[in-house]
Amino acid sequence: MTKKSNRTVVHLIHGTWANGWVKPKESWFQSSSPLAKRLVEISPSEIQLKPFFWSGRNSVNGRERAAEKFAAELRALDDDNVDQVIVAHSHGGTVAYEAVQKVEVDRDSIPSLKGMVCMGTPFVNVTSTTSHRYMSDLLLIAGFIDALIWTGVLKWQSTLLNTTWMLILVPALTLLTLLVLKVISPFPSPQRLKPAENLSRIPIFLLRATRDEAALSLGLMQTFNWISSSFALRNEFFFILFRRPLTLVIFAAVYMASVVLAVLAAMKVRRAFGGALDSEGAFNLVLIYSFGAAGFVFLLGYSLLAFSVGFFRAWRWPGMRVEVDGAPPGLFCKIKVYSSLGQFSGLRHGLYVSDDVIADVVQIVRDVTARQ
Repeated sequence: MTKKSNRTVVHLIHGTWANGWVKPKESWFQSSSPLAKRLVEISPSEIQLKPFFWSGRNSVNGRERAAEKFAAELRALDDDNVDQVIVAHSHGGTVAYEAVQKVEVDRDSIPSLKGMVCMGTPFVNVTSTTSHRYMSDLLLIAGFIDALIWTGVLKWQSTLLNTTWMLILVPALTLLTLLVLKVISPFPSPQRLKPAENLSRIPIFLLRATRDEAALSLGLMQTFNWISSSFALRNEFFFILFRRPLTLVIFAAVYMASVVLAVLAAMKVRRAFGGALDSEGAFNLVLIYSFGAAGFVFLLGYSLLAFSVGFFRAWRWPGMRVEVDGAPPGLFCKIKVYSSLGQFSGLRHGLYVSDDVIADVVQIVRDVTARQ
């Protein structure tokens, strides 16, 4: 028979911006909140609420630092007479998940950790990709930078817009830009999703609401990033022959989109020259801006997703993939989705104030700690 612990510590971890100017009058992770009061009622003499405060910044680095700090708290409280349960909201769930990973990898397990509840958590993963994708990213960025440089140069000296000069200057400028970019942003060290096998013994409960504003906006950013990142395919010529026919359609669509954007850009520049461009010059402009347009779309999609999850170090973008998942990768989780939150009328991302959600969180804590 399993020995019942003398004390249960419930860690309450807030999400992004909980300490900022949008802080509500009554925070859900404070002792005066309805959720906190209901948790204490389980067993007032045995339940200890322990809010974990972190910067709350929407930053990958901020969450990593918070995870290090919270991992230390989990280690310090790991004891035979203590049960630990985590209740987290939004990116607080990411902090908790990363912290548990750190402790589990270092120490194999945390016997006192009985479960983790994540409310409305988007699980953000930033991992490295392959070397050929890294070079594709660099080529796209170089194409965009070169298009900007050419715009300035041609306004100063339009006579360079002939095929002879283009055959010399375009490759030279591209190689120079690539060398500079490789110095600024070297190939990232191999970084894959961290092993999660040791976490399989810890029950993870995911509570989320339909039409969650934060999840919908991040999903939109990820969709646009997926579409824009397809422009990296234009630099992977040697894959054309080894892919399925559908890939050829994607290649064709990417090139057509690049040319259309390039023609629009060339028409804008042509007006700057007063329309004094021959067919050769116009063709060379389209050639320059086709690479620039692809790089622009790629950077726009990537930057929107990167900034939305707090991955601000732009020099690390080449060769790095940003993904937002609804659950931790590689783990079985119990998920409950709320289509209705009762009388709750606020933002659906703040589901922690719903009576239904509060009742479920309390029941989960009861079940995982065997307290009736």
